[in-house]
Amino acid sequence: LFLSLYFSLSAQWERTNGPKGGFIHNVYSDGNTIYAGTYGGVFRSEDDGLSWIPANQNLSLRIINITKSEGRLFAATEAGVFVSNDEGQNWELVENGLPQSKAIEVFSKDEIVLASFYQEGTFRSTDGGLSFEPLNFGNFDHVRLTRFATNGESIYAIDRPYNIFQSVDKGMSWSKVTEAPEYFTEELILVGNQLFAVSDDHFFRFNPTDSTWTNSSSGLPQFGGLLGGISLGTHLFIETYYGIYRSGDVGLSWEKIQ
Repeated sequence: LFLSLYFSLSAQWERTNGPKGGFIHNVYSDGNTIYAGTYGGVFRSEDDGLSWIPANQNLSLRIINITKSEGRLFAATEAGVFVSNDEGQNWELVENGLPQSKAIEVFSKDEIVLASFYQEGTFRSTDGGLSFEPLNFGNFDHVRLTRFATNGESIYAIDRPYNIFQSVDKGMSWSKVTEAPEYFTEELILVGNQLFAVSDDHFFRFNPTDSTWTNSSSGLPQFGGLLGGISLGTHLFIETYYGIYRSGDVGLSWEKIQ
């Protein structure tokens, strides 16, 4: 479970007891409850990962990611977006305005839920996922937003493979900010108003004055293998094939966590 549980900066890492659902694709923490999205459905833990129980009623699919809005859990899958009203005990397919096809990601911020699909584009809900409408991106065709990041005011997302969009009105309208620094950009991270991007090979810092990116990978593995990252306060953490790296100076330098 990569960086999905809260921990102090000096804490040690311990392996959790499961879940036994194969490859873990996403982890979502909701208070004292942890949800793990696997290739075989959702698993839930209420004791910091010491034990796990399946939360797969009507949902034995590959889980792309999990989020929560207005007390309802949402899971993006290859068959559409599913919702649970009882903490993951039962799931049903969301049909109010969403296609029943392969989803890329589902994201939430308060009562706003955004759901993206490979073929149909991106949809928005303003009522906690009770109903959805397709987003209009003007001159941009077939926009499929993913890798959402927010600082509480702005929402950023990538329209793969190139364009990065920003919304300042809870996802109602979007404007292109810049292009992604590299073709395979895996993650967007916000620390305050500072935007970062993680690609397969490099870590980048965005310069809003001239809309350029600065490579800030000094101290990270030379041969790439970057998989994603998060921020905790002012600290950045990057997951790689060679371990987890931490930066306490917003990406200017990195150290490997032992």
